[in-house]
Amino acid sequence: MTAPLLESPVTWTHAQLVELARQWLYRQDCSYVFTEYGALTEKPDALGYFGPQATILIECKVSRADFRADAKKRWRKEPATGLGRWRYYLAPRGLLRPEDLPERWGLLEVLPTGTIKCVHGLRVHGRGLDDAWRARLQADAGQLDGENPWHVKRRQLLEWRAQVAAMEFEERYAAGELAIMHSALRRLALKNCMGILKTSEYSRVAWREETWVDDAWRPVPGSGVPFSEAAARDSSG
Repeated sequence: MTAPLLESPVTWTHAQLVELARQWLYRQDCSYVFTEYGALTEKPDALGYFGPQATILIECKVSRADFRADAKKRWRKEPATGLGRWRYYLAPRGLLRPEDLPERWGLLEVLPTGTIKCVHGLRVHGRGLDDAWRARLQADAGQLDGENPWHVKRRQLLEWRAQVAAMEFEERYAAGELAIMHSALRRLALKNCMGILKTSEYSRVAWREETWVDDAWRPVPGSGVPFSEAAARDSSG
């Protein structure tokens, strides 16, 4: 449920910050965002996924006491046991200082208007990561040696990617991130909200929507792409 924002531009509740974090992560091109979801170790306020190995964690703090308490948790003392390839604190403007933060963490501030501003570290976004990957391929092939504006911009993108790499937590609890995704998919399956992917013997993927009826998965009439005979044989095996 979406948390309503306060009419006051000064005071924010934790639920409101979590909702702002969710919206911000989607604006960074995350495909999926989970808020206050998880149980194996830490329960992140917001966790966004660009892909299986690219995740952003946001921890929301409304007081310095809450921030200090967070620092005592095991996954803060041992960053390799925590979630998120990139990690940020989100707090009202002026609550936290960059020097308060653990190493490699970014800081997002909520302005009185509700706008989120990255005031420490760099803003990581999916489109930039994708473009930087392509730019690296082009640079390795010697295609970015010119001085035209496009080549200059692509090289600047690679510099941004190098700085973003310095913020990464490559050693982290990646299995926990996958467990959260698996748990969410499991809940969708139990609520009859999942389609099933089937691969034919010709490696062409066909899709149809199925629902659980009479103790078995059965196709929803008129949904998805019709199966070929080969795909049907595969699905029955």
